[in-house]
Amino acid sequence: HKVDRLVKKLQKEEENLELKLLLLDKMDALVKKLEEDTPDFEDLEDQFNKLISQWRKVGRVPSEKNQALWDRFNAVQDTFNDVRFKVDKEYRKVIEKALEKKKKLVKEAEALVDQENIAQA
Repeated sequence: HKVDRLVKKLQKEEENLELKLLLLDKMDALVKKLEEDTPDFEDLEDQFNKLISQWRKVGRVPSEKNQALWDRFNAVQDTFNDVRFKVDKEYRKVIEKALEKKKKLVKEAEALVDQENIAQA
């Protein structure tokens, strides 16, 4: 029984690996579409986020392949966001505005660190 369970577990992990690789290929294809002249950013982002959601629902993969798979997953997300940042001016404005807010909050937090009286901070 233990051997049967182990075999089933390993088979399921291989199936999960294949599914995750397929999802990564679809994500790569969306990155290529994003690089086109006039992409529909919202539609592509929606599709990309659905693929990410599907990815997260897929179970474990063989442990020896897990890190490489995660590295590729993170890389394709980074590439998607980088390309969108370069191509979509509205998206870039939103990101830059958020960055400015974060910088302001960091500056305010750093000023509070220097306060000796915690109640005043």
